[in-house]
Formats: sequence, C-alpha cells, structure tokens
Amino acid sequence: MTFWLFTIGLSSVIAGFFILVLRSGRAQQDGSASEVSFYKAQLADVERDAARGIIDPQDAQQMHAEIARRILRLDGLQSDAAHAAPLKQHIIPGLFLALALIGGSHLLYLQLGSAFYPNLPQAERIERATQLLENRPSLAEYASSFAPQTQARQISEDYSSLVAELRSAIADNPSDLKGLRLLARVEAGLQNYSAASDIQSRVLSQLGAQATADDYLDYAELLILSVGGYVAPEAEIALRAALKQDPKNGGVLYYIGLMFNQNDRPDIAFKLWRDLLLKSPQNAPWIDPIRSQIQEVAFYAGVNNFTLPEQLPTTAVTPVAPALSDDTIASAAQLSPKERDNMVKGMVAKLSQRLQDKGGPAEDWARLISAYGVLGDDTAVQNTYQLVVTEFATDPAALALLQNALKSAGDAP
Repeated sequence: MTFWLFTIGLSSVIAGFFILVLRSGRAQQDGSASEVSFYKAQLADVERDAARGIIDPQDAQQMHAEIARRILRLDGLQSDAAHAAPLKQHIIPGLFLALALIGGSHLLYLQLGSAFYPNLPQAERIERATQLLENRPSLAEYASSFAPQTQARQISEDYSSLVAELRSAIADNPSDLKGLRLLARVEAGLQNYSAASDIQSRVLSQLGAQATADDYLDYAELLILSVGGYVAPEAEIALRAALKQDPKNGGVLYYIGLMFNQNDRPDIAFKLWRDLLLKSPQNAPWIDPIRSQIQEVAFYAGVNNFTLPEQLPTTAVTPVAPALSDDTIASAAQLSPKERDNMVKGMVAKLSQRLQDKGGPAEDWARLISAYGVLGDDTAVQNTYQLVVTEFATDPAALALLQNALKSAGDAP
C-alpha cells in the first residue's frame, strides 16, 4: 500500500507542475495589462511636466517616444490575451494530463512490473535461493511429473535381438565391469537415459575408489538427461564427487552452473560459464550450450556490459560411432558365449572387407576403428587408421572423425 501511495503522490506532483506551467501563461497575460496601465500613467505625467516646463521639450519628446514604444509592445501581448481561452479551459486540459500521467503510468507498471511482489533485499534473495537449492525436488519426485520429450530410438529387428542378448548377458554376469560400461553406452544410444543411469550407477559401485571424475560425470549427465535437463540432488552429489577429483573439469562446471541457474543464482552460473567460455577449447561440448544461454543469464545476474565473445572457426569433432552400429555389436562379443563371439567378430570382418573392397564414408571407417578398439585389437586399429587417413586428409571434418575414433579406441576399456 505504501508503494501505491508513494507513486500516486509522485505522479500528482508532476501533474501539478504541468498545471502550474499552463497557469503561468495566463498570469503572464494578466501582468502585461498592469504594465500598460503603469506606462500610460507615466506618459500622462511626462506630458503634464512638459506643459508646465519642468521637463525640456526635447527630453519630453524622447521619453514620450520610449514609453509609447513600450505601450505598443504590451498592447500586442494584451491583444493576444484578449483571444486567449478562459482560465478554466487551461485547468481542464491540466486535469486530463494529470489523470493520464497517474493512470497511464500505473497501467504500464501493471503490464511490465510485479504489482504485489514484496521488497526483496539481496541478502534475503540469496537466502531464499539457498533454501530453494536445498529443498528442490529429488530425481524421483521430479520424474513423477516429467513428461519425456524424446522417445526411444527405433531399431531394426536384428539390432533389437542383439541388444536383448546383451542385456541378458549382463543379467547373467552382473559384476562384469566391461559389460556394464558397454550396456550403459547402448542404453544411452537408445535414449533410454534412465536405464543407462541405473547401469552407470552399478559401474560406480564396481569401481569403488577407482572411479574417475569422468565416471561420475557420465552418471550425473545420464541422470540429468533422464529428466530433461533438471539437475537433481542425486546428480549434484555425483558432480561434487567429480569436482573433488578434477576441479577444472569443464563438463562438471557447466552442469554446476546449470544447477545454480535453475535455483535463482544466475550470478554464480554466469561466473562459472564466463570462465569456461573464455578458457575452454572452442570445440568443447559445453561451449555451444553456454553461448546459447549466457546472455540471458548475464541479464538476470545484473551484468549489463557483457558481450558474447566472437566464436572462432573450429573443426567440429563428430561423435564416434553411435551405440547401435558395428562397434556396439562387436563389443557384445566380449559378453557372449564363444559361438556368439565368433559370430560378431565375423560381422566386423565382413565390415572390414566391404570397406576395403568398395570403400565407404569416414563414418563407417570410424565405426570399424572403434570396433577394433573395443575388441582390444590395437594392431588392427593402427593399420585401419593408417590405411584411410591419407584418403580423407583433405576433408577436415572426416579427418577429425577418424582421429576421434582413434582416440576412443585407445581409451577403450
């Protein structure tokens, strides 16, 4: 109520000022009439003194001319005043102006402002944000009201059968770390993020103290993806564990910033994302998400002079081998009985033969390199890479794809 009284009072003062300006014109016109009477009286006195010989005739003539000139000027003003509107016609527009100022400004505020939002000092806002962060919904609570935006990928019958066999193999051998890692990749490739996060949780349990920052980041990311980007407390725990091992991990810092931004602390999110934007490689996976959000975050953080840095041209690194491809099928060999192992290796051999006979796009060669890496055949990895690297040497995107496949094969468990 105090706010409304203050704004109405302020608007009334401004409107009153404009009314006084309007009235001042009329007052100036009334004043000109008084001046004419004064100069006319002076003119009569000069004429009387000249007739008595008190004033020299020449001086009297000059004074008479000067006074007459002033009277003529004021008569012009008085003539304009004769055609001026009555005083009440100045007050009526003034009242309309006052109503327009008071009513218009309040209507505009009702559209753009928050009429009933209470005062919120910075310290209180930070405290509320802290409580919001601490009391936000758990993953299960949020998931219960979350409508997935993506559907599981559609796959062929043959692939579906192989995936089912892979799941069955893991069910029969639940402690197989390599198999768990593979199944997590497969489920993620199918966009079954919830199932993938459950499997990655089992990977962390198997690894124990040997789990790396990337292992925890993978788990947190799967949890976040499973609920459409919401950073739940369970994901925060995994991110904190990763951050403890690698305080400069860009992926972890991006999701930490996202968490703060979701809980009314855009100031913290902005600082984290700005540092990542300035210090990370241009092809880092978190650069594009940051660039698409940071200007809005800067606005809510109160940073009005932020300019998005120019993005330098880079060669995009295409992700290697989606889960539902030859490398995934080859990886399943490690979890199958001997017969299935030989069968899948045969499929890889057929892919290799086809590429050598007929050639193929860089994506297929990258799948073959990744498949050999998962099978642990380092010689085949190097030979395949050397075979095709010169062929795609003039294609930066294809070359980056093959190099990424080589790196992935070298990191394969």
